[in-house]
Amino acid sequence: TGSVGSISSKDLLKAPIVKIGAGLQGKISGVNIQQTTGAPGQKMKIRIRGGSSINYGNEPLYVIDGFIGADISTINPNDIATINFLKDASATAVYGSRGANGVVLITTVAPKEGPLKVTFDTNIAMSSMVNQYDILPIDEMAELMNEQQASLDKPAFFSPADIAGFRSRGGTDWVDLITRQGYRQNYSLNLTGGSQKLKYFFSANHLNDEGVIKNSFYRRTSIRSN
Repeated sequence: TGSVGSISSKDLLKAPIVKIGAGLQGKISGVNIQQTTGAPGQKMKIRIRGGSSINYGNEPLYVIDGFIGADISTINPNDIATINFLKDASATAVYGSRGANGVVLITTVAPKEGPLKVTFDTNIAMSSMVNQYDILPIDEMAELMNEQQASLDKPAFFSPADIAGFRSRGGTDWVDLITRQGYRQNYSLNLTGGSQKLKYFFSANHLNDEGVIKNSFYRRTSIRSN
């Protein structure tokens, strides 16, 4: 007996995703999944029944098709068949101390007998800042600094002519200089088929994720065959 949570590719891919963690959020009881930052390609924080250590890591052990210690951020979500979470003593019973934080068992899609089947998926998404910073205009900022100086009985930083010049020329929106409209392009191609003697599966994926901060991006190209 043991506590095991399971999810299939059908439930994982209900919405277009580029990271496995994004498709798992809120679907497995006892598993907390968070996105720590908004950076493109940022790994999801996965905790099975909370953290258990202060000095050591709390990441679960990932096992993909029997291979231990894999990096799930590099996997194309369309290659996933099932994901199982071992959440209690059954994890350490099989994997020892390595499974102390729980174990995530990932099974990828296997080739199936039949005629050639080709699947192509693509999705494009846009991203932008949720809340724009309300920046003080440069002339009002100069007046505020002069008021601060006056409260300290010190001479003003800026003359009325300086403030008038600021008001006529305008200032620089520094937030606008470093941000942009982000976008994400994701393309996936799967081929499967074969006879009773030889079955094959091939997949290719290309992800281009441009963040809202200029020069922030994440690009991933993966190819898999079975």
